[in-house]
Amino acid sequence: MKIFHSSIFVLLLFFATSFLLSQDIVTVSNAVGTGDSYRAAKNDAFKNAIESTFGVKIESYTKVVNFQVVEDIILSKSEGFILDYKGESILEDPAFGVKVSYSQVLVSNSAKNINERIRGIEEIFQNFKSPAIGLETSYCKDAYQPYIKGIIIHTFKADIEANYELLIVPYIEDTKMGGVKMYAQLLDKNKNILTITDPLEIDKSDTYNAKHYCEVLLINLFLSFKENQKYMLAIDSIPDVTEAEKVRSELEKVQGVKRCTLKAFTSNKATLYVWYRGSLSDLSLKLKAFHNVSFDEPSRTIQAAYRKGGDKEDKEDKEDKEWKEKDRYIFILENIPNRVKAEKIRGSLSKIEGVRRCHIKSLEDNKAIMYILHKGSSYELRTELNKIFDNVKFDEASRTFRAVNKMASEEEERYTLDLEDVPSQEEAEKIVATLARIKGIRRCNLKSFIGNNATLYLLYKGSPSDLTGEMEKSFTDVRFNETFRTFQAKYPSIGWKTGTSDGFFIKNGTQNTIKLAFACYCHVDGTWISQGWWTVKPGETVKVYPHKLQNETYYYYAQCQTTKKLWSEGSNAFNIDPNNNFKYLRANKKARNVPMLPYKDIFVGKPPSANHKQYTMICK
Repeated sequence: MKIFHSSIFVLLLFFATSFLLSQDIVTVSNAVGTGDSYRAAKNDAFKNAIESTFGVKIESYTKVVNFQVVEDIILSKSEGFILDYKGESILEDPAFGVKVSYSQVLVSNSAKNINERIRGIEEIFQNFKSPAIGLETSYCKDAYQPYIKGIIIHTFKADIEANYELLIVPYIEDTKMGGVKMYAQLLDKNKNILTITDPLEIDKSDTYNAKHYCEVLLINLFLSFKENQKYMLAIDSIPDVTEAEKVRSELEKVQGVKRCTLKAFTSNKATLYVWYRGSLSDLSLKLKAFHNVSFDEPSRTIQAAYRKGGDKEDKEDKEDKEWKEKDRYIFILENIPNRVKAEKIRGSLSKIEGVRRCHIKSLEDNKAIMYILHKGSSYELRTELNKIFDNVKFDEASRTFRAVNKMASEEEERYTLDLEDVPSQEEAEKIVATLARIKGIRRCNLKSFIGNNATLYLLYKGSPSDLTGEMEKSFTDVRFNETFRTFQAKYPSIGWKTGTSDGFFIKNGTQNTIKLAFACYCHVDGTWISQGWWTVKPGETVKVYPHKLQNETYYYYAQCQTTKKLWSEGSNAFNIDPNNNFKYLRANKKARNVPMLPYKDIFVGKPPSANHKQYTMICK
């Protein structure tokens, strides 16, 4: 009977093992790991399970995410998979730290190819040694900048001060939960977005350091870039599959094309995949073997027609050269919100009668520069442009058209504002009212308010750079993502952002929570500027940042809503009306229903100035 039971157990184990192997899962028994902490010991156990099973070497710093992914990006730049584990036991001993044991660990069979993954990722980094890499650190926390610069120089052998072909824009910020949020964009030399990484949320309690975070960020960025180098070409008018294969072979000879495959061929239409190192618009300009070339950035697709016959191709090439000399126009178009809109306009221009080809030369500061090949008079082209754009002008000497894009729909004017650190929904509503008064904003509404984070929708007629300037008057850390037309900013908990680091410290020396109001008065033109008002807890000291100061003399005033006497010096006063606006009063005049509250006036000087000091005011 025991033999029968043992046989059944062996059969069940065999079938279970066969099933697991069919699912690319390997069961590892008795996995043991040690470390200074439970997490380190667990990671060590998983690492040992993979190494003992597949005979591969994983470096000691291994990260486990959600018990599924084993990463070792620091040293080996590799990844494997831990699917599940059973029978965990934990033993703590001051002599060796923590020991973690598992009776079973389920490992993905794909981990056996970990060395191939290492070589594949190393090959990616080798491919990026040739272009110079630029780094834009305005959105990168100071603590991380040296690591990112160091990794770029060491890995890519690039001088980041040289003229760059690729530009890395890292976005790194602290989260409200005490962690770190990071993502990055990779741009080409014309500031076209090549790829964007997914946001990476990291717990600061993790044992990894800033250098590790930065290396993870850059590796994810370039892995994403490699994936995003894949474009689809839909080519019409190809007679047969043999000709389609010739097209595929010719495309592989195009400079910058790494690989091209023929995906499908039906009804004289070939669908090909092309891996090209560069932007979609750059690739479209190199497809000289085709005509009627157009592309769509969101779908990463190029549409074109195949030229039939060598004589016609030679004739059209000759016409192209002639047109480049006498019929090429430069078109400078302003008020372009983003690259997607520019591509839509380029497609519309290509459909104008007589336009043979149109492509975007550059897009900077909401201004697109395009080249147009047009068979016809400049008057005919100008007539067509007048139907689409405003303020069309033409300079005969330089053969240059200038125009302004019409903001034709609300979709083109819509922006999203993600605002952090908003204390309450009531405050968010006040922000909506404040933004609605900005010139150019036609509408502003609060979309959501969750956990001190407010999301607002804006309808704005104007350039994003102008709107960014308006945002910076009220918020800190203002960033704009052109791809998603989204502003990200932080609501200043105390005061407004200022052009100088100077401000005023105000301490609540009472036992009660007080309301603090702060304003400045310009004696030159007699105007008041409200600096806002805040809640200050007992014993708390806050720093109030004034508005960006002009080259004039200001007096700053403060008041606290408290029953105790404070700041009684001076001859002028101000108060807050029901709309939270400051009213200027004099002590020798009485205003009905407006209580006279004491204050203290502070002379600031003419900033920027060495006389502009920090002042500490104490409410007593």
